[in-house]
Amino acid sequence: MQQLKRKRTTRTLDKPAPLPPQPPRPRIYLDEATCRAHNAGLDAAAYNASTSEATGIWDLPFRATAALLPRVEHLTAADAVAAPAELVRVHVEAKDEDIARVTSAKYRAWLARDEGRTPGSFLDRDKTTMWTEGTLQAARCSAGAVLDAAEHVFATSDSGVRRAFVVVRPPGHHNSCGDIIEDYFDVDDGVEGNFVWGCHGGCIYNNVAMAIRKIQSERRVRFAVVDLDAHFGDGTALHFWHDPSVLTISIHWGQSEAGNMYPFLQGGPDERGGEGAEGACLNLPLPDDSDDVALATAMNNALMALRAFQPEGIFVACGFDALDVDLSSPLKFTPEGYGKALTALIEAYPGVPLLATWEGGYTTMRQADAFEQVIYAMRHVTH
Repeated sequence: MQQLKRKRTTRTLDKPAPLPPQPPRPRIYLDEATCRAHNAGLDAAAYNASTSEATGIWDLPFRATAALLPRVEHLTAADAVAAPAELVRVHVEAKDEDIARVTSAKYRAWLARDEGRTPGSFLDRDKTTMWTEGTLQAARCSAGAVLDAAEHVFATSDSGVRRAFVVVRPPGHHNSCGDIIEDYFDVDDGVEGNFVWGCHGGCIYNNVAMAIRKIQSERRVRFAVVDLDAHFGDGTALHFWHDPSVLTISIHWGQSEAGNMYPFLQGGPDERGGEGAEGACLNLPLPDDSDDVALATAMNNALMALRAFQPEGIFVACGFDALDVDLSSPLKFTPEGYGKALTALIEAYPGVPLLATWEGGYTTMRQADAFEQVIYAMRHVTH
């Protein structure tokens, strides 16, 4: 009987499918010196003789910063291969020409005169922007960091980064000290100028407006600014009030009925842009106790406006003072809500470069958690 031999076959193992290309890690631009230098009345020993506010609510930004900086280090740890973000330390002052594009000469001259100002005094009429020895340099470096980040994120060539978050102090979205407030409004008593109202909310310069105008001075770009903060991004909205090339969207706690929270625009839905730019401003005010569901609905409304506008670059003025434990507003957002809002925005425009700036936020660990959620949204949303 013929012996049967097993037929030898060569088996080829299926090669594993190649992993999809990973997007570049977002960058965190950090100027730690500005965060620590402009501690607006936070050092109780140094400013004990100043106003009582200086050692009360005004110590909150310092404590918030102190909690956020370690989280930045954690998210960008050099020895962690899976670190979700890349750290870029930056310390550069904005140039005079960049500041001048969005800041009136009258205000710039007034800022440069620091005689008579003492640490713990306030620049603005409603006493929300405190002056310290390091304020002006910190403001110039804060703007400089945003300019530096914008140069890379919105570069015409492949810079290797398309999303970033700038961690600096002081913030900028309330500052409206351009020529427009002197030309169109009459709110001051004439001693100084309307800028003594326009530099409110702790904002010395409008960093985002400065970056947009710098880029637009070099080439034509349609920008959108999504302001997600407990408080209306009034300064940014006013800077671009007559400009149809910039869409400003603000999701905030509705306070327009108070009539005196903001010196110029009030943040109501009826404020839609100036002559020739109707629709370039979209305000989405939210009532007390609005939660993550309300935030998601507001972001959906923002996305509808963005679809009509088709931005080529997006700024997110990101303030964490809408968190549920932050005492500066009655909004009830969670860290996860912030992350989902940013995810929705990036999923809608995955190929559009995006730069976020740190605006409000006065809690400690809760704010750090929200910041981390935003960074992960930037990291994990792909094309």
